[in-house]
Amino acid sequence: MILTVPAHRRALLRAFGAAAFISAAFLPGLASAEVVVVKHAKGELSIESPPKKVAVFDLAALDIIDALGVDAVAGLPRGEDGAANVPGYLSAYNDPKFIGVGTLFEPDLAALKALAPDLIIISGRSASKYDAVKDIAPTLDLSPAGGGLVADTIANTLTLGQVFGAEDAAAAKIAELTTAVATMQAAVKDDDTALVLFAVAKTSMAHAPGQRFGTLYDYLGMGSVMDPIDPNATAAPRPEPGSPEAEAARQRQLEARDAALAAEPDWIITLDRAAISSPQPSDVQDRLSKDPAIAVTKAWQAGKVIHLDPRGWYLVGTGIQNLTLTAQAITAQLSAEAADQ
Repeated sequence: MILTVPAHRRALLRAFGAAAFISAAFLPGLASAEVVVVKHAKGELSIESPPKKVAVFDLAALDIIDALGVDAVAGLPRGEDGAANVPGYLSAYNDPKFIGVGTLFEPDLAALKALAPDLIIISGRSASKYDAVKDIAPTLDLSPAGGGLVADTIANTLTLGQVFGAEDAAAAKIAELTTAVATMQAAVKDDDTALVLFAVAKTSMAHAPGQRFGTLYDYLGMGSVMDPIDPNATAAPRPEPGSPEAEAARQRQLEARDAALAAEPDWIITLDRAAISSPQPSDVQDRLSKDPAIAVTKAWQAGKVIHLDPRGWYLVGTGIQNLTLTAQAITAQLSAEAADQ
């Protein structure tokens, strides 16, 4: 089968490739410098390169550092059970030699000071703690810039390649990612639509473009059966759990989800929140099959359902390995589905 990429997707991927090529062309000269200057969400950071001892609070950054083959991670966030709670491909970081320095949300300042890292990396969940940790060690905030999953991942991979003097490895991994995404999107039919379902306990919520997991539509190259939501719109305060306002909000979410399901998306994409902290395999297929609104859809009955790795997508997100591995797995599923028709 010859795969073709629609014009708008080719343009997008050419832009990614050009950015990677240009950046890689200018970065090698920096690898031998003692100090590099990189831009990040909080401005610019001057740092001696490469740092030898790093505390990482962002699992997407951990994914990228691991992909670059860098051996500098010394401290990681850990849960109450002491586990790093990472996806399988990063399971090596459950080793106790990686010191616990707090959680994804809350750095342990005493543990950080005791570790004395050369660099601290934060993002997203931990970004608000920048002022609390920046005086302990140089701190890099890799919070996504909002350019999309692939663009943000490429940008952070280039930045970390520069920081660690691993520009060649960064360029190679970016090429692998863009090829995987292009191949996946080429396997998608031009008019294919999707619906992203975030499964929580026995229910699920639909995510539209502009919402947290709505970025998946662009990544997949599929249209959405839901209208986009302005990501910059001021969100209403979250109602108190158990309150009438909370119940009304839940009903609105269910109504929006059911309307989207009734629009008959070609594909249903699931992300199981319940499986993130569970040692057991996700049972999202069984749980959602018991929901009549989902079970009656043509996509569900035809098996056109993509179950995303919960830890990879809820905890890691814009890690270059996460995006590459997912694209490869989805390509295989799309190809198998096409062969069966």
